[in-house]
Amino acid sequence: MYISSGRREFTLSRASRYGLDTTDVSRTVIMSAMAYDVADTSDLEGAGPGGMVRFVRKALGVTAFGINHFTIPPQTEGREHDHAADGQEEVYVVLAGSGVMVVDGEEVELRPGRFLRVDGASTRKPVSGADGLEFVTVGAVADGSYEPPPWG
Repeated sequence: MYISSGRREFTLSRASRYGLDTTDVSRTVIMSAMAYDVADTSDLEGAGPGGMVRFVRKALGVTAFGINHFTIPPQTEGREHDHAADGQEEVYVVLAGSGVMVVDGEEVELRPGRFLRVDGASTRKPVSGADGLEFVTVGAVADGSYEPPPWG
């Protein structure tokens, strides 16, 4: 699996701008922090029914929001669910293929380049078309108290 990280050096003056404790430290580099992480979906193991989901959030170590990659085979229904219990709203970004998202019983067309936001309380189910469907889902709780799920 390809996952890489970058480092950022914090000098004394830069550390104080970020609110870091600067007492009794070297005047050059006081801390090395992660600046970025990279993950390729082709290197992530498929999970869920048919291996349709790649747990991008988990691979990158993201804690502020959820983000996952889905590839649904042609003419296949995804899992119907909602986030009424945790209030997480989701944005779906369609990368390839076609299909619909059934939101509270209403079909919303999905095509490359389309973004769809769904409230936490709404039921949603992706259904792929003849070419399959590939999308990324980004989700967070509206009040800012996102908790990463234990499963990915």
